Amino acid sequence: MTVDLHAREIAPLRNTYAHVAKYIGDDKPASRYQEATLGAQPSANFHYRPTWDPEHELFDPSRSAVKLVDWYVLRDPRQFYYATWTMTRARQQDALEANYQFVESRGLVAKIPDAVRAKACDVLMPLRHVAWGGNMNNCSIAAYGYGTAFTAPAMFHAMDHLGAAQFITRLGLALDEPGVLEAGQCVAERRGVAAPAPLRRGHLGGV
Repeated sequence: MTVDLHAREIAPLRNTYAHVAKYIGDDKPASRYQEATLGAQPSANFHYRPTWDPEHELFDPSRSAVKLVDWYVLRDPRQFYYATWTMTRARQQDALEANYQFVESRGLVAKIPDAVRAKACDVLMPLRHVAWGGNMNNCSIAAYGYGTAFTAPAMFHAMDHLGAAQFITRLGLALDEPGVLEAGQCVAERRGVAAPAPLRRGHLGGV
């Protein structure tokens, strides 16, 4: 018995989804970024208005101060959607972990003079709250903005800020005792002097 194998080319019936083809044309395949972004904003068939804001739909362009004829004219040059963003950040996480391991394995923190470590904590620990404020601001953009090309990068940036706050926290714990994190809420609480306005309590999202 013989088996004959033949190659056959199967042409796809369509190159991408109809709501994506509306933006790029139906004669070429779409990238994963385009499929995850273009036309993805819900715009119809809402069952009810939010009880906390009955003047607007659940997703309502009038809620945003930004007004665009085409909400997808904004494109991310990095082509970030969830998968590419997480893979990129994972590689960066590995690099940062390697840096921390390098410092810890060689006991380099113990070789830093106390005055230098204290100064580093004074400068860097309040930035935890700057990053937290950035996280909250971008979460607000993602919640109340309109257009996936606009809101998705805002949520990615919100999580980037959260990651930055976590790494600054880890640095603080490496340089000093856990109490240094509380001191970072306001440098003035430790020094008894007026802190610069950006670092005052309440100026960064209530922290």
